[in-house]
Amino acid sequence: MNFFAQRRWFAVFLFGSFLGLQAVLFSLISSLQSQQADAERLSGLQLLATQRAQLEGLMNANLVSVRGLRAEFLTVDDVSQQRFERLARHLLDDELHTQHLAVAPNFIIQYIYPLAGNEAALGLDYRREPEQLPSVLLAIESNDVVIQGPILLRQGGEAIIARIPVIDMDGRVWGVISQVIDHQRLFADAGIGAQPDTNLRTALRNQRRHLAGDSNIWDHSAINLEVNIGQEQWQLAAYPLRGGWARPITDYWLWFVTGNLFIAAILALFIVVFNSHRRLQHTFEVITHQAQTDPLTGLSNRAHLRHLLDDYIGFCIEHGEKFCVLFIDLDNFKQINDSLGHELGDQLLIEISLRLRHRLRDRDLISRLGGDEFVVVLKNVPDLDTSLTLASQIQHCLSETIHLNNHTLHIHASIGIALYPNDGEDVTTLLKHADIAMYSAKAAGRNTSAFFDASMQRTAESQLQLSEDIRAGVKNNEFRVFYQPILTRNGCVSHVEALLRWQHPEQGLIGPAYFIETAERGGAIHALGDFVLQQACADLKLLQRQWPQLKLTVNRSSAEFNDAAVAPRWLALIRQAGVEPKDIIFEITESMLMPDQSRQQALISTLERHGISFAIDDFGTGYSSVNYVRRFPISLLKIDQSFITALPGDKRSIAMVGALVQMAQALNIGLVAEGVAEQGQADCLKDLQVDYLQGFLFCKPLPLAQLELWLQEKSGVSQ
Repeated sequence: MNFFAQRRWFAVFLFGSFLGLQAVLFSLISSLQSQQADAERLSGLQLLATQRAQLEGLMNANLVSVRGLRAEFLTVDDVSQQRFERLARHLLDDELHTQHLAVAPNFIIQYIYPLAGNEAALGLDYRREPEQLPSVLLAIESNDVVIQGPILLRQGGEAIIARIPVIDMDGRVWGVISQVIDHQRLFADAGIGAQPDTNLRTALRNQRRHLAGDSNIWDHSAINLEVNIGQEQWQLAAYPLRGGWARPITDYWLWFVTGNLFIAAILALFIVVFNSHRRLQHTFEVITHQAQTDPLTGLSNRAHLRHLLDDYIGFCIEHGEKFCVLFIDLDNFKQINDSLGHELGDQLLIEISLRLRHRLRDRDLISRLGGDEFVVVLKNVPDLDTSLTLASQIQHCLSETIHLNNHTLHIHASIGIALYPNDGEDVTTLLKHADIAMYSAKAAGRNTSAFFDASMQRTAESQLQLSEDIRAGVKNNEFRVFYQPILTRNGCVSHVEALLRWQHPEQGLIGPAYFIETAERGGAIHALGDFVLQQACADLKLLQRQWPQLKLTVNRSSAEFNDAAVAPRWLALIRQAGVEPKDIIFEITESMLMPDQSRQQALISTLERHGISFAIDDFGTGYSSVNYVRRFPISLLKIDQSFITALPGDKRSIAMVGALVQMAQALNIGLVAEGVAEQGQADCLKDLQVDYLQGFLFCKPLPLAQLELWLQEKSGVSQ
């Protein structure tokens, strides 16, 4: 889009933004208007609650008079006119709203106070007054005050009448006492009507008619509140004087002005952003480049490679072109990283990427997936021979001597090759198959290339399934710990070695050779190792009750020592079992003591400080450096059984075992011969002064219960 087109687009955008922001502003003001209307309704409810309380309070204050008279007439059989007037004068107060009191024995009014102006009511028989009789009967039925009115009085005027019956202890109705109340003054004192300090007006009505305030309120959406007066239910209502709850929109002019100023500021900000567009565009291009490339080598990263390769596959489908994917993994790169440092490792990766750039064609794709893994896509490669030739050239290029920081390095690579479309027709499948082929190249001895074939896929799937089965086996408690005794030369049991077995639900009891390597690759070795240690320590605690001198040896995988938190976890498991760390011996391989294994060696030292000893398993098959053995807390050396099987007839094996005995004695380290299967082997080893013997000749690996029986029989201890 050119600059002028962008300007036209931006003008339309500004106009649309202005309209949209105006709509938002109007919506906000409408919301505020609604909130304020709700607040005014709440204020009206509070006012009505106040007026209701005032009205009920004034009414109850007036009713004290009629209740007091009833009490007098209940206690005195004959109340004279003079006593009635004296009582009425005492009960009535100028602040009350009572116009007069009337007493009607046998429902006929005989006493009135004050009498002046009310003479016409004397002699009124309620039984002959159809308008008043229902309220008289209701008062008798409820035996409480009943309010009636306002009604027209015989002597003229209008008022509310409160009536209360006089019923003696025998339930006989003596008569009725009536209290005539000036309702207009009562309602005015309660504050019903226009409110001088608010924008509200109120009104009152009963079930029959409007009583006080503005009668027009009932025609609007007023708020209402019920008022209980005696046996009647009245209704208070409130409504704004201005004719509606919502304030007129013109009252919000300041909001409109402020909002439009804010809108103007936003539009000005949009203009600033538009003027900075080209700089932002450049910044975006830089960010995009960073998102697509590996920051260390500058090569395409995994995500960008997938995108480029997906586009190229589309091209190949259209033009019938073939290519190959090379998955390159540097051999022993981790050792260089651990021994020479990550900084030099990064420099090595940069050098490798430069060599790949220089060796490959411009049209080929190169990517660093992460770590020491690279992917090369060789475009327009027609057949297997061409791809193998190019892979060999890349290996030769990478294997040339590298000089970095006064270090001379020789690096090699394992390469897996997948061809399109034979080995896959999409990015995911091709990368997966090239990766599988690379692992096949590593298994074949490293520094070589391997093509993908279907058998590799089946092997990989089989290993994946086995890894999943192992995890399921751990979860389902399918693994068992067996024990094989280790005996001294004189036949006493000194140690038991914990050996893992898998009670597979379909294949039965399986030894560790079938699954340990897969567990190490898949990460399940940590859960298995913790399980073995926890179970073996718990079993050792049981065994030491009868054989307190017994010690336990437990195999540890080198993969477990890659976890920095493993030492505290193992020590916690030992403490939980209640056994002493000095009775635990970890069996490790010779490779753990190599100079480039500094992290693992630090963990070994930590465990040794807490009392755990170490044994080197399969000694004699690896580096067998006396210097390594001397520098670390090794208490046992286990001679590999390959030396034992040739005994007693092979002189070289006898000489080798004899040399190991002398070395172990010089270093004050115990020597164990494992895999002893024949009596002749045992006799020879005893003659050579080997400290400990272990093998099927003495006892095969047993579960705990069978081991206890074997130990009792061996030691002559009865059950």
